[in-house]
This record gives sequence, C-alpha cells and structure tokens, in this order.
Amino acid sequence: MYTDEYRDYLINTKKTSKNTLAAYTGDIEEFSAFLAGKGVDSLAAAKNTEIVAYLLQMKEEGPPPCASITNRFIYCPPFLCNDSL
Repeated sequence: MYTDEYRDYLINTKKTSKNTLAAYTGDIEEFSAFLAGKGVDSLAAAKNTEIVAYLLQMKEEGPPPCASITNRFIYCPPFLCNDSL
C-alpha cells in the first residue's frame, strides 16, 4: 500500500506536525486493517461495499474523542483513486 509514500509526502511536502501525521497515518492503517479483515489486500482494491461497511462500523462504534467519522476517513481517498501519489 502507499502509506510510506504518503507519510513522506506529509512530512516533506506538507510539513505536517507530528500529531497530525500520527492521526492521518493511524486512520489509514485502521482502514487498511479493516480491509484486510475483509480479504481486501490494498486500499486501491476497496469496493464501495467495503467503504460503506467501514463507515457503518465507525458510526456504530462512535468516533473517538475529538474525531468525527469524516475526519477519520477523509485521509484515505488518495489511495482509493491513484496507484501513485
């Protein structure tokens, strides 16, 4: 998956703070783990059904303090649209 490249982009290009970097990459890793549990081996291979299932799971669990479902999920779309950054 693209987490290493995206992490480098966030650090070197966007100059993201450590806290923001941890939040962004954590959200992506959580989504990746969810997909792996469904037998999907990459973010790019995720289908609409897996994305909706993930969103519904987050809604049922409730977002962690200070994080909405949108904020937790918004950092994954670049991986769903491209094979590279």
